[in-house]
Amino acid sequence: MSLFTGPAISLIGDHYPEAQTRRQLLGWASAVTSGGTISAVSLSGWLVGHDWHWVFGLYGAAIVPLILIWCWLPETTHKASHTGQPFKLSVGLVVTYGLNLSWNALYFIIPTTIPFYFQSWLHDANASHAGLLMAGVSAVA
Repeated sequence: MSLFTGPAISLIGDHYPEAQTRRQLLGWASAVTSGGTISAVSLSGWLVGHDWHWVFGLYGAAIVPLILIWCWLPETTHKASHTGQPFKLSVGLVVTYGLNLSWNALYFIIPTTIPFYFQSWLHDANASHAGLLMAGVSAVA
């Protein structure tokens, strides 16, 4: 899912210059990305409960949006606008980048380690429980 988020957001910015429409589409993109993350993590936990190999089938599901994008996304060209002013690195940008980097590191470290701790904390826990827990973390994020 995250593979397509960046290009989708940049396409929204390129193709919809009016502010109201762009805000609505960016909201929808965010909602769909969050929903996809929650459902994928939940489905992963459920699939691991049956056979851990099945989880990797979710990666194959990424081919569907790739084919849809390839077939129906119109190709457009436009001139980029450049103001001629050099890029300035601000403190706010550095802080934002640092917070984003820290959050992403935690977001990807927690799913790989929490199932091991989860199994030891709750003796009746299984992979489905870990998947639901991680979906809850995604929903809160």
